[in-house]
Parts: sequence; C-alpha cells; structure tokens
Amino acid sequence: MFWEAHIHSLTTLSIHLYERDSHKPPFSTRPSTHLLRDHTSRALLLRFYTDIYAILPLRQPEDDIPDDLSPDELKPYYPSFIVTAAQLEETIAHIHDETFLHEYREPTLAILFSGQRTATGLLDHRRDTTTLIATTLDLQLRASTTIFEVTGLPYDCNRVISLPAPVGGLLVLGTNVVVHVDQAGRCLGVGVNAYARKTTSFPLSHRPYLALKLEGAVPVSLHNPDGDVLLALRDGTFIRIKFLRDGRNVTDLDFEVVEYSATQGIGLAGFSCGISLDSERVFLGSGTGDSVLIGHTARRTREREGVKVGMNDTLEDLDDLYGDEEEDAGTKVEMGGSKLRLTIHDFLLSTAPIRDIAYGIPAYTEVPPQRRTPQPPNSPNP
Repeated sequence: MFWEAHIHSLTTLSIHLYERDSHKPPFSTRPSTHLLRDHTSRALLLRFYTDIYAILPLRQPEDDIPDDLSPDELKPYYPSFIVTAAQLEETIAHIHDETFLHEYREPTLAILFSGQRTATGLLDHRRDTTTLIATTLDLQLRASTTIFEVTGLPYDCNRVISLPAPVGGLLVLGTNVVVHVDQAGRCLGVGVNAYARKTTSFPLSHRPYLALKLEGAVPVSLHNPDGDVLLALRDGTFIRIKFLRDGRNVTDLDFEVVEYSATQGIGLAGFSCGISLDSERVFLGSGTGDSVLIGHTARRTREREGVKVGMNDTLEDLDDLYGDEEEDAGTKVEMGGSKLRLTIHDFLLSTAPIRDIAYGIPAYTEVPPQRRTPQPPNSPNP
C-alpha cells in the first residue's frame, strides 16, 4: 500500500499471498508473523509459519531501469521470494526474534533462536541454549552469508533490537540479563537481578541490587547523541540504559530509573510495542490499557551534594541544580552525561489491543494549496 496525498488515503498497490498449505508445517504452533523493514528501505521481510521468510526487495532510486519497461511493469519493488530459516543457516530453529542491523552496505539480518529447547527445571542439565546469528542478504542472487555467530546465550533471551550510531551493534534482552553485541560479535552482559547467577553460565557482570523484572519489557532506542535505550517495564517503571564507550567500543552498561510526570487520569499498564519519533518523543502502544505519547529531555547534572530534584521542585530548585548557560561552561559533568526526564504528553484511549506500530515518513513535508472552485457572481459563499 502507498499514500496518495491528493486523496488523503492509502491505495493498494499489490497483494502478496504466502500462506500456502505447502509451506505449513505438519505440527503448526500459534501464528507468529513478524513484519520487518530494512532501515534504509531496501527490503521488506515477513516471517510466517514459525520459520519461513518472505523477502520483498524494494527498488532504489539509483537502480538501473530498462528503457523497454511499460508503466505497468515499473513497480517500486522486485519479485519477492521465499526462503526457510534453515536455508539461511541450517542450525536455526525455534526463532524468538529478529531485526535488521544498522550501518551495513547490504541488508543484514540478526536472528535470535534456540536450536535446542530447555526449561527452568532442566537448567542443571541444559542451559544457555540461545544463539544469535547475523547474516547478510544478497537480494539479487537470493543468497545469504553469515557474518558472526554468538552461542551460549542465556536460555531466557527473547528480544533483540539493533542500535544506531554512535553505539551500533545489537541489544539482547532476557528475563534476567541484558547483553550488548557489537558488530564483531563481542559481548558485554549484565545480570540485572539475583536469578541471573542461578540460571546461566554466560560471562556477566552480576548486579543483583538492580532487582529488575524484564518480563514483557519493551525497549526503545531514543536516537539521542548518546545512543541510549529506554526500557518500559510491565509495572510502569522506566529504565534508561546508558552505554559507556571508549571510542566505538562499549565498555560498560549503566542502568538508571527514570522519573516521569503524567497528567492526572492517565494510568500506565504493560506495553506491547514502542517506537521513537522525531522531536524527542516516544510512542508506547499497549495491549491491555491506554497507549501513551512520552517526551524525553536530558539535562546535565552538577556534582553538588545535598541537592535533589523531585517532580514538585520549583524553578529556583532547578536553577540551583542546573545553573544558567553562562555557568554551564565551567560545570563538571558526571559520568553518563545527563539526567533523563520523561513527560507523558498525551494518551490514546484503549478501544482495541495494539500489537505493533511503525513510523511512516511522509513523501510531502508541506500541504499543497487547495484549489477553490469558481463560484457564480450571485451564489452564496460556501
């Protein structure tokens, strides 16, 4: 589908059907369709029937277009094709999540899966069964090449997101762990509660004092200069993940509980999806309650003892903490750079569960002027 500005509506360009009985596995589980778009719009990818991928290459402005093509053949996409996960890598099975990576010349897909299943009661015999694979897709030859593979991740890892510059790489979330994987496959992991030490042998920096519960957590990359990630937890808590770097190498992860201010009457429930918008805004969709639009700002903090900031602080308190622009030149900044603050601006009433959301880039930034129909001299104004 594509947007037609002159009718202010969506128009169907093409319909693709992939759910054929020949592709359906004999022991089908619940539907787990997942639609992805490459970050530079080079391809669309649909996972269906658990482990089958339908790939739709998109035409690029710099592509060569034959002169003998008719207007009907000049479509914004190339013929799609279907591959199984085993064709990309024969060890792939029981897929948890996938995402396209940033900063690669070709579309590069990261797949998080468990080749061998386990359970909490079997951890003494079989643990750390999750694997992460990054593979480059050749859309012309319909082939793939594995770039790196990370094995032995904790069994409870279930979510992976790609991180843009300046951090780069991938962020893997589990129930008890957070792991950063860079472009070379090097890992840096943190155990965020007391259960991490008991459930995995993966090398981690254990911090049980954080006591975070990451079941159902929704990660959103804030696209700020520091490349932070916001975690929206199921209980309405917001966590900011800061990446401490030495150049492009991530040396540590820092976790900060973020305060927020909300309009009276807006409640927070578990979120199902999230996306970062322009102008320091984040939209969080919910399957159980109202969805919210959140604004985030970061202010530099000064190393001054005895000064605390709460949600009801006055302007004098804020000036005392942050100072004015003339004083900022001599202000010493703490490690991590700034303090993140959230403000809930608006909400979307829950009339149906929201499962996922995508951000569309408009083709026209300005509204074209509307034409006025000429009226007879004696006709009343419309």
